[in-house]
Amino acid sequence: MKTKLIYGCFAVFAMGIGIYSCKKSLPEEIASQQPIGSPMQAPLVCNYDVPLVCNNQIPHYPTQQVFDAVYQCLEAQYEQYNDNFEAAHPNLSDDAYDDLVDSLGFNEEHTLKDWETTKGYTSLRTFLNNEEAIWLANGMDPNSDPFDHAICDLILLTMINANGDIRIVNDLIHFDPDGSQIIVTNADCAAFDSAKADPNYTSPNVQRILVGPPETCERHENEKGAKIWPNNASRMFNWRVDFDAYIQSSQAKSVMRNFRLKNGNWKKAAAHCTVNIDGDMWNSECIQSAAIGFETKTKTRKRITANRFPLSYGKIKTSEVLGYFRPTNGNIYIDTAIVW
Repeated sequence: MKTKLIYGCFAVFAMGIGIYSCKKSLPEEIASQQPIGSPMQAPLVCNYDVPLVCNNQIPHYPTQQVFDAVYQCLEAQYEQYNDNFEAAHPNLSDDAYDDLVDSLGFNEEHTLKDWETTKGYTSLRTFLNNEEAIWLANGMDPNSDPFDHAICDLILLTMINANGDIRIVNDLIHFDPDGSQIIVTNADCAAFDSAKADPNYTSPNVQRILVGPPETCERHENEKGAKIWPNNASRMFNWRVDFDAYIQSSQAKSVMRNFRLKNGNWKKAAAHCTVNIDGDMWNSECIQSAAIGFETKTKTRKRITANRFPLSYGKIKTSEVLGYFRPTNGNIYIDTAIVW
């Protein structure tokens, strides 16, 4: 793992049907609002029909366009909600801001929780958050971090149920923590249950995508770690650079999760940080490359994600996808690449 720890004054998926497009226009109801991030703008509303199927367990996105629109709306709503709170409480230290968050009971993921509650299911995001609370209480063993799940995007985790299941058009898809997938292409709930229960179950409509040993060009890889702030032993962050690709689309992302030792216990904690993602990717034959594109975010959050959704090119080579993580007040930054 080629990771530089530098001390100074300063760290997709497609379900077989091509879900993402790069920088699509936001849905009409979003575009009509003020620019995302402007102070105290009117709340966005995500009104989409997402019924539950297979015994009212699995959220069903009836078209690719609905899936795209829901993702973009939930992301915009999440960013707006948190940007509004941050804009209302400027010029605070990290600890003062985090203490305020605690005293007010502010939940960064309120809009995401509201979505799944309204739709009537429990998401994989909620399941992993519950597991994370247990993990924190038990001492944060790095070998059992629940957010080592292959999907680490809060929006995607919200759109999938707690079992890792989702339906898009007629495809039922199950995600295992390692990134393996089961896809049933004819919306057959019984076959879907059988395929999940029995690894030897076969059917013409059942596809299995397994994660194998590393090759020169890979579809699923990540680099991750954790670091205590050198100037503040009560602060730390977990970082992860991640690339995932399935058939027609891909997602490259850097994810930073902030923690604080408070009253003798580690907890999720807001901090002002910068995160970015950059690099190159390759086509399926691994003979032609293209830039992923640069994305950066600077926010005061418990969790910050910088995303890129490049199309068509769905593999990477070692050392060519880069992530950067920097807590503004932490006297450190991490500049790393996905290496295998």
